[in-house]
This record gives sequence, C-alpha cells and structure tokens, in this order.
Amino acid sequence: MKLMTLETDPSYGGGSEAMALAISRELAARGHDVFLLHECNGTMLPAYREFVAGSFQLKLPGFALRAPVSTIRCAMRIGALARKQGIDAVLSSHLGYLRIAALVRVLYGVPFCFHLGLPAAGLPRSIRLAFRWIGAGVAPSHHTLKSWHREGWPLERLVTVPNWVDTKRFSPTVDRPLLRRELGIPRDSRCIAFVGRICPEKGIETLIRAFRQVRSRFEKATLVVVGKLESGYEPRFNQLIGQLDENVRQAMIVRPVSSTPEKYFASADVVCVPSCWDEPFGLTLLEAMACALPVVSTTVGMFAEIIGDHHQDLLVSPGDHVALAERLAWWLAQPDASKERGLELRQRVTQYFGPDKCMDTYESILRSMVKDAPKTSALLAYPSNCERA
Repeated sequence: MKLMTLETDPSYGGGSEAMALAISRELAARGHDVFLLHECNGTMLPAYREFVAGSFQLKLPGFALRAPVSTIRCAMRIGALARKQGIDAVLSSHLGYLRIAALVRVLYGVPFCFHLGLPAAGLPRSIRLAFRWIGAGVAPSHHTLKSWHREGWPLERLVTVPNWVDTKRFSPTVDRPLLRRELGIPRDSRCIAFVGRICPEKGIETLIRAFRQVRSRFEKATLVVVGKLESGYEPRFNQLIGQLDENVRQAMIVRPVSSTPEKYFASADVVCVPSCWDEPFGLTLLEAMACALPVVSTTVGMFAEIIGDHHQDLLVSPGDHVALAERLAWWLAQPDASKERGLELRQRVTQYFGPDKCMDTYESILRSMVKDAPKTSALLAYPSNCERA
C-alpha cells in the first residue's frame, strides 16, 4: 500500500505523536510506501526521514466554520496531493483534522484512519457529522473507544489496539555511570526521573511536593524532570520551584523535551508517572517499564491494567504527595528489590506490549479501508488482567 501520515507538527512531546511515528515506521518496515505530510518543521522530522518514501510540506490551516474557503482549500491540498501520489489511505493522530478528513473523503475518495489518543467528550455537531466519512478510528484502550462511540462514532469503524513500545530502543543501560555523565546527572545520586508534559494534569505538582519529603530522607536524591513546559504554566511551575528549600531546589534537574527519553529512563533508579487525569493509555509508563525500572504511578486510566495485578504496590492515589513520597523512598532504599522488579516489568512489556499483533491489526484496518469494505469491529484483546468490560 501507499500510505501518507498527516502530522502538521511532527514533534516530540506527546504520546499521540510518538505513536504516529511508531506506526508509520513499522508500516514502512513491512514494505509499505509511507509518505509524510506536515506543516511545521518539527523535531521528529529527522526520524521520519530515516524511513519515509518522501515528505511534503504544505500550509494546512485546518477546519474553521467561519472560514469556509480556507477550510475547503486545506482539504483540496491534501486530497490533490494524495491523488497525485497514488495514496491509498491517510493515517493521522491529529484529531483537529477529523472534519478535514471527512471533506477529503467526500471530495477525493481517500480514506483516513485516526489514532484516537485522547478520549472524546462534548464534541460539536460538525465533528460528529464527520464520523460517517472516516474510514476507522483506533483507540488505545476500551474506555477511550467507548467515549468516541458515545459521541456518535459508528462502532463498526472503531477498534481497540493497545499502544506498544520498542523494547530494543527502550532497554536497560549497560553503563549507567557513563550515561549519567553524558546527561549531567550526579553519578552517585539516587535518581527519580519524570518524562512527559510539564503541566498540572500530569501530576508534576504532586511529584515536587513528594520529592521535598524524599530529599529529607535521602541527602543524595535527585529529581530529573524532562518535558515540554506547557504554555501558560511556566509562572506557576517557577513559583513551585521557588518555594523549595535551596538544597531541594539544587537537587532538581529540569530539561526540555528530548528526542531520546530512553536515556533518562535508563539512567534513573526509579521512574515516576504521577498523572492526575484519566489517562487514555500511558505510553510513558510502558517506556519506563521497558527500561527495567520500578515505575511508581497513580491509579488513573489504564495504569493498573498496564502494570499488572502483581505490581499494584507501585500505585498510589492521584494527588497524594505523602503516599507518593513513601513509595518513591521505599524503592530508592531497596536497590536489589528495584532491580528484580524492573526486570519483571520489562518482561511484562515484552510479553504483552510488542508491536507485532498491533501492527497486524493496523494493516488489516488499512487494507479494509482501501477496499472500502471496513471490517474493523473486532477488538484486539489485552492480556487477561488488562481486559475491560
């Protein structure tokens, strides 16, 4: 098949963008011609250019009810390019383009498959009307799928496919001191790592409060925060940091979003994923588990199912900084237990969250779309303790 990935800003920093890149790479590895359509020169472009058959940069303003001419032109640019290149189907994680995708299908007959990385709620009527023209929607969890169905997406064109992780890329390091030297992390510290968007819903405020308590017990504890500081949140974040004691503040390392998050995971002793909102899946959790580390996280979304029945002692309630501090401190104090638990978590990822079955399903979805006879109602099952009613 000839496929095109539509990502207007292909940049590191979000799970949906990471999955669009991973899906595209796997499809190319399976022999499909994959092209990239983008608007901005995002940080993922070098990674895409390693495997795409070609990339195209166009002005893509998206859908606007008050700018119908601009909207139609955007759809025509995408449709004309797809037709010229002989594209069979388009893949995207950009949910702002659902209505544009419907227009492209109506005008040019090119089907779209969307990775539904976020749950749906309170969608405008214009988006709900677009559902009938979209080839397929792929949700990473059953409860995310159900949220889109409740909004009106036909169930026969919705599929659950779990996110997955590349266990060759996300793996334990063989030389942690060398990796820490490269990243500027104190070699002899007990290191907690957070990788993700820096914003309230990701639990960063809970983690900062917890780290203050951890630091009182471990003089050499270090907190490494890596991610994109959300627009408008910087004043509040800086205020939180400024309220810390000097010795705690000096023990924090804050870095911008990285194209190599696996290095920060592998250099840590413990990873923390303290989300406070209903995570649709939890890709960061999988990535950290694949690096063979204990991952202290919260009881939100799919986290309990992902981490498994035998590892529930890694979970705390969202927003509870006291319980979070206790869990982090316990694992920092138990290096042997941490190593053993990390290996168990990596084995779980390898067993249940690899790309093979997931990509078989994606290929089936795309082929069905191209034939214009979608057969995408079957759900790809989670392991038994990840099943949802």
